Amino acid sequence: KPLNSMLTSVSAGIYDCIGFFENNELLGYAFFVRLEDNYLLDYFAVVENKRNLGYGSMFLRLLSEYLSNAKSIIIEVENPKFATSDIELNVMNRRMDFYRRNGFVSTDVEVILFGVRFVLLVPESLNTFTSDKLREIYKSHYRAVLPDSLFNRYVLV
Repeated sequence: KPLNSMLTSVSAGIYDCIGFFENNELLGYAFFVRLEDNYLLDYFAVVENKRNLGYGSMFLRLLSEYLSNAKSIIIEVENPKFATSDIELNVMNRRMDFYRRNGFVSTDVEVILFGVRFVLLVPESLNTFTSDKLREIYKSHYRAVLPDSLFNRYVLV
């Protein structure tokens, strides 16, 4: 995503950038599109030399506390059904398993975003929306950050 787009969303008050630190060292970061109490995870990462040490799970737990008043938290995960190689399938399944181990559940909502197929995940505790309502919330996030021309062309829900 272009930095300018992210900065525009920050200026508009709809984009939250959260750092995860230990002893002033950046361990990870999460960026969310936020519309009222509804969140769409845009980026989630642990710095490369800190991966596979439990920091990602710790960060997600802290984010859950930080977002305790959220009505929805939506995560897009590449849909393993559409992997084109064993390597890609392995990466997709590892990512899906990570979120499932950390309390997220798959919904039946599948989307295509800029040509990439995703399945939407939500925290099990917030898995209260119908598929139609979840689609509506999801679309509202992209309508807030994309011009209509890009939304209509690249967001298929």
